[in-house]
Amino acid sequence: MKGAPAKPNKPVVYLIHGLLDSSFTYVLNYRTQSLAYLLADAGYDVWLGNNRGTTWSRKHLDYLPSDKRFWDFSWEHMALFDMPAMLQYVLKVSQQPTLSYVGHSEGTMQAFAGFSINQELAKKVTYFGALAPVAYVGATTSPIFKALALTRVDTLFQMFGVAEFGQRSVLIQDIVGKYGCAFVDVACDSVINALTGPSKNVNMHS
Repeated sequence: MKGAPAKPNKPVVYLIHGLLDSSFTYVLNYRTQSLAYLLADAGYDVWLGNNRGTTWSRKHLDYLPSDKRFWDFSWEHMALFDMPAMLQYVLKVSQQPTLSYVGHSEGTMQAFAGFSINQELAKKVTYFGALAPVAYVGATTSPIFKALALTRVDTLFQMFGVAEFGQRSVLIQDIVGKYGCAFVDVACDSVINALTGPSKNVNMHS
C-alpha cells in the first residue's frame, strides 16, 4: 500500500493492478495520462494497492521471498484476505465510510470473488471500475500464456524450485525493457502482444 496525507473528507479511490504488474502502472505515464495523477488532481484521495510478491509487497510475518513458502498463495487468498485487509486499512486511515474501487485484470478477478463472498465489504464500495475484467482465463489470446497453460510450466517450476515469475524477473525486464522497448516500437509492440494478446488500444508513444 502506498498512501500520502490528504485533505480531510476527500472521496477515496483505491487502485489495484493486474497480473505481472504493480501499482507503478497507474503512475508510469505522463502526469496528464496516468490515472492516479488524474484522480489526485481532480480532488480524490488516491490509494495504490499492490498484490503479494510485487515490487512493493514483499514482506511477510514469517517468511522471506527466498523461502518457497512465501509464494504458497493464489488469487483466492488475495480475494479472501489481502483485498479486505487493504480496503479496511484505507477506510481506517482516511476515516471515510466508503470508497471507490478501480481494478485492472487480476485486480477485477479478486474483487469479483471477494465482494461476492464478503457482502459487508461490498457495501462499503460505492463504485467498482473493472478495467479489462477477468472471471476466468480460458479465452486468453496471449500466445505465451496459452503455451504456459498447455505445457503445465507451473509443475516444472515447482520441480526446479522456481517460485517467482513476474515483473521483477530479470528475464522479463531484459526482454521488455533492455531489448524490446528500448530501441524499436515494433519490437516493443510484439513483446506486449505476445504477453497480453494483440490489441489496437496500445499507444506505443506514451
